[in-house]
Amino acid sequence: MASSAMVFRKAKWIGCKGGTSMTLAVGMTAPWLDVKLSNENRAALDSVSRPWSVLMFWKPHCQASHAALQALELLYQGYGPDLPVIGIAQDTQKGEGATFAQSLGVTFPILDDAPNYEISWLYDPLITPTLFVVDRKTLLVVDRLEAFDKIAFKTLSGTLAERFNRRDSVLLPVGSPDLVPG
Repeated sequence: MASSAMVFRKAKWIGCKGGTSMTLAVGMTAPWLDVKLSNENRAALDSVSRPWSVLMFWKPHCQASHAALQALELLYQGYGPDLPVIGIAQDTQKGEGATFAQSLGVTFPILDDAPNYEISWLYDPLITPTLFVVDRKTLLVVDRLEAFDKIAFKTLSGTLAERFNRRDSVLLPVGSPDLVPG
């Protein structure tokens, strides 16, 4: 019998060729990822030096993405080097995603996934923003958030605080809305 990772990769390949596609869900194996970012640095999910990584798929014209980028930036700043974060910009050309994200105060690395959407095809987010938390040892998806839901981000912050043995979780900005649909 094929492993779930093999089945997933096969399903994704079929999806790319016009068959049925499958969105990555909690408990599924995330595709191995080694990418060149907009700043010419590389990022990978294969390193076990840090326990978890976060990938967020977003679009510049999506208001929910704006709120999620800013909330994720606070988590990135709050959990420092323990939490690698990669923003995956859809509908942007090389460098445009990083420039836009920086205008919102985002400092984590950005990958422009257009025009071929190679990473998006692997993870298959249904909406933007979609955030995946991946365990770097097992490559299992341990959490997935869609749209901008302040309660879900607060829960994720608490989970990260526990995971990294921090006393307090990172607080989100008071002025952000509770929910912004994707």
